[in-house]
Amino acid sequence: MKDSQIFEPAMCCPTGVCGPGIDPELIRITGAVHNLKKHNVNISRFNLTGHPEAFAQNQSIQDLLINEGMEILPVTIGDGK
Repeated sequence: MKDSQIFEPAMCCPTGVCGPGIDPELIRITGAVHNLKKHNVNISRFNLTGHPEAFAQNQSIQDLLINEGMEILPVTIGDGK
């Protein structure tokens, strides 16, 4: 897989691990993404609050959100699929 992208729902910060109710799954994902990057894997993580342009520029994500709603998030795309 050349490029991977993770599109996540709106969060208060880039990792989603702030605030009183920290989701342990978000901590796991943050660690996994960090480790992948250390091994030169090209992976990007976008949340709707911090990166709305990434959602707007990706037609596949737009289509999913229109057809399935916000409940479809998070979505992972690998090599454009």
